[in-house]
Amino acid sequence: MREQIALALRMADTARAIVRGAWLDVQCTTKSDGSPVTLYDQRCEQRLREMVQAYSPQSGFIGEEFGGFNEDADQVWVVDPIDGTRPFTAGLPTFTTLIALRQAGEFVLGVIEQPILGARWLAVKGSGCLMNGVRVQVRDCPDLASAALQTSGPLAHAHAWFDAMEPLHRQAKIVIYEGDGLGFAILASGGLDVVVDANLKLYDIAAPLVVLQEAGATVTDWRGRPVTDPGYDGTLLAAGSAAVHAQALEHLR
Repeated sequence: MREQIALALRMADTARAIVRGAWLDVQCTTKSDGSPVTLYDQRCEQRLREMVQAYSPQSGFIGEEFGGFNEDADQVWVVDPIDGTRPFTAGLPTFTTLIALRQAGEFVLGVIEQPILGARWLAVKGSGCLMNGVRVQVRDCPDLASAALQTSGPLAHAHAWFDAMEPLHRQAKIVIYEGDGLGFAILASGGLDVVVDANLKLYDIAAPLVVLQEAGATVTDWRGRPVTDPGYDGTLLAAGSAAVHAQALEHLR
């Protein structure tokens, strides 16, 4: 795993350099699905693809912008070059680069990189979670009424999904809209108690899943199932406290 960790960190360094050089000077276009994209999303993902191919041609790759190759390989890298393109284009440092490694069908490594803040979360299965080299973990929260909750805003999801989140918004002590991949990282560091979201893809959840679990969070979909199950529906509920997760799950169900 040492070589894979080294590659993941080099990939994060590369993404940091590309994205930092673009900050506050970004033009955005719209993809066919209506989502935003920039030249830097594409440039970053292309460079990370090339790094994986140079390191291990037999490895696979899955990315948001250009799809994948060798997706059934024993080792597959899963990347979202800029998770949170909208805040990126607005100059808000809540976007992240997400890098994960799936090995023998299981996610074993995750990196959440915030290049403007100079913050990096690294988690390896069974070894805990580090933020800039310092071990972090979720905080204990007694109940949902005491919790700080982060979710996407009301315009990000179908009405049915957002309506399902409403009971959580009313119950939580603090509700923060938006946050993108950084919300997962802050939860892992004990700054949030709950993150709830929907309409997520594999590249959105792969790296945060390892980071959250290694920091001690409970992570499922809205039915309480593992987010790695076949037929995953794109919903996610993560909480630092198992008790708070259970309370939140009852509302979502």
